[in-house]
Amino acid sequence: MVSERETDDGTLILVLPRRRNFLYKLLSLIFTIPKERKLSLDDIGRWVWEKCDGQHAAGDIIGQLSEKFNISRKEAEVSLLSFLKDMSKKKLIGFVLAKRDNDHSDE
Repeated sequence: MVSERETDDGTLILVLPRRRNFLYKLLSLIFTIPKERKLSLDDIGRWVWEKCDGQHAAGDIIGQLSEKFNISRKEAEVSLLSFLKDMSKKKLIGFVLAKRDNDHSDE
């Protein structure tokens, strides 16, 4: 489970426990491997992370990101999608597809 820590300067640190699989156990016999990884988020990363709560659609976040940080919508879109891709690879977030109003798949 991911935990959060805030530094004195307001930086958000995500603390990720390492998976204790066979490779980890084997390598830990040879090397000193920390039991957790830390990921530091800047102001924008922190803001986006807080929006990744299942209540905000990506399109809405893009618009808000563009306005809040005074960047173009395209820059916001590229930045957000890159961030989401990275967080997904680290298995920190997942995605839910919204059901469309015109979806008649149950008929």
